[in-house]
Amino acid sequence: MQPNALDRFAKQAERFVAWCEQDAAVGTEAAAHCLRLLVDLFQAGLELPPYEATDQDESPFAVSHEDWDRMFQRMARLPLDMYGTVFDPLLIPPAEPVVASLADDLADIYRDVVVGLRCHKAGLPEAALWEWA
Repeated sequence: MQPNALDRFAKQAERFVAWCEQDAAVGTEAAAHCLRLLVDLFQAGLELPPYEATDQDESPFAVSHEDWDRMFQRMARLPLDMYGTVFDPLLIPPAEPVVASLADDLADIYRDVVVGLRCHKAGLPEAALWEWA
């Protein structure tokens, strides 16, 4: 039996979460591996079925602020953190650039991915899809 799109995304989510929690690589090696994982995760996300999000109570699998902060600190192993970005690229004339943090972005992705993964592992596919939609 071939895995469905939700299972394929869960597999990529597991790989990304394992990298976040356990991988010890640093510098450009860590950045290259992270980029490959994010591309795979994004590609699997494009295959997820359409899902109309509804109001839902906070997941019992929510990531604590302490766990989020631990991921944020682990991302310091990457060779860069702060970068400039334009908040609204459709605004003409363009808005002033703002500074963003790659560590913050990756910790947020971790939080979003791991909560859905916990739902998926608990046999709650609708809740997982809600988290990943």
